[in-house]
Amino acid sequence: MKKTKLAVFFLGLLVPAFCLMHGSAHASGFAVYTVDQTATSQGMSVVAHTDSPATIFFNPALMNTLKGLQVSMSYTAIVPSRKFQSEITGNQYNGVDNTSSVPSFFVTQSVNDKLSWGIGVFSPFGLQTNWGDTWEGRYIATKNELLTINVNPAISLKVLPNLSVAAGADILYGDAHLGEMLNLSTLGLPDAGQIMKADGMGFGFNVGAAWDPTKNITVGAAYRSRIRLDLYGSVTNSLPAVTPGQIAALFPSTSGSADITLPDQCFFGVAYKGIDKLKVEVGGKWEGWSSYKELDIRLQQPIAYATQSITPKDWHDIWMFNIGAEYQIIDALSLMAGYLWQGNPIPGSTFEASVPDNGSSVYSVGLKYQIGKLWASPSYAYQHVYTRTKNNTVDGNPPGEPFDPATSANGTYKTNLQIIGLSVGYLF
Repeated sequence: MKKTKLAVFFLGLLVPAFCLMHGSAHASGFAVYTVDQTATSQGMSVVAHTDSPATIFFNPALMNTLKGLQVSMSYTAIVPSRKFQSEITGNQYNGVDNTSSVPSFFVTQSVNDKLSWGIGVFSPFGLQTNWGDTWEGRYIATKNELLTINVNPAISLKVLPNLSVAAGADILYGDAHLGEMLNLSTLGLPDAGQIMKADGMGFGFNVGAAWDPTKNITVGAAYRSRIRLDLYGSVTNSLPAVTPGQIAALFPSTSGSADITLPDQCFFGVAYKGIDKLKVEVGGKWEGWSSYKELDIRLQQPIAYATQSITPKDWHDIWMFNIGAEYQIIDALSLMAGYLWQGNPIPGSTFEASVPDNGSSVYSVGLKYQIGKLWASPSYAYQHVYTRTKNNTVDGNPPGEPFDPATSANGTYKTNLQIIGLSVGYLF
């Protein structure tokens, strides 16, 4: 009981961090994998081996390899650099470089040599882009944020001496902020601002398996289900002070709702431990981004005569592949490194600045230092998102109106991310 209370105490320390966190894309679309630095250091290649309670996220079946009551906490800072060069004017715009924070917490407990349980609190999806309210594409996107917090209890059972299976539940909270400017120039007025803020809940499940065909080889696989996130909130319009009353009546602030189906994910990996002091894992991931077909915003009161705004997305499923290694330099210190390649879920026809994503490469390195029952793991990763050119008809006009190249923000987008984190853990 005393050990459990200590684990709850550590969770209490983490709650304020979640209240202050911001999400940021790290993997494809707006999925986030930076929940643990031992994993980040190895290119997320930790589906078939682990020494951290964060295995609840990557493959809960590996909980059976962790002894006693273990707790880990992690904090990740993601520093983005985003640039856009206009196809029309040649002007370059820099995104507002807001550092994102991503905390997480995990606890696992081995009940006996066959049964283990655990719980994780982490952010599986996140987004933060901010281009300001004066750039060329301001009628498409200004500031966009998505924050998610997932509570994931799980259990793992060793059904054979060399086979473990696991299952868990996902209780997901989401909070979204969508911002854009409104073009009122045809009415002889300056721009207006529009912000939608909404939050809501969604539910899903996850399963995993780990199989040891030989003493030195482990095969791991895990699956996370789709989650429909139902969001409810309000749309606020900030009109210029000189707006006449009859025009202001067309842009009321009103309640609204939206929903988004977050993708299912499949992780797999093969780990080899037959070389002295060295662990190596290769694997991959699949993400079902075809679930994101459109963004449908419904309004209680009409804005400019419209009670619904549907933005096509038509994203598609992608693959990722990774490799990672851990080398034990001395008993207390190990060096880790990894590489991850990911595909691009966003088609050219719907690509726009709120999620300026493309395929990318992630290079990572880190250390793990053990002092008795306490360990610490700092990591650094660099994500290079391949340069993306927007050349489509997504512009700042409402659907059905003629295409306006001047508000399309067509041009070249460049994004790079620096990912710096620290995890600490303790075996009680």
